[in-house]
Amino acid sequence: MITCTSDVQNFKTITSNGDYQVIVDASKDKGGSESGFRPQEMLEVAVASSMNIWIRMHAQKEGLPLKQVVTKVSLDRTSAPEAIFKYSVKLEGDLDEKQQKI
Repeated sequence: MITCTSDVQNFKTITSNGDYQVIVDASKDKGGSESGFRPQEMLEVAVASSMNIWIRMHAQKEGLPLKQVVTKVSLDRTSAPEAIFKYSVKLEGDLDEKQQKI
């Protein structure tokens, strides 16, 4: 369970799962103090980290020699009311052509 608690600073929010905390805040142009991730960035974090962990779990299961996975995600809201996640994935390791397609 995630708990979000407002702080005395305008829009600053302390987010916790009970063990770890993350600060979320609005940008200055929205009245925040930019003291943490913006809410939109938290959505990007959730997607990018989920993809990264899943790829690494799958690679481990398949015995693929991955050294690093880099996932980048951005949320494009220029076509409101739609929001589209755009992403890229970079795999680093000694992968042959067949392994790169798994």
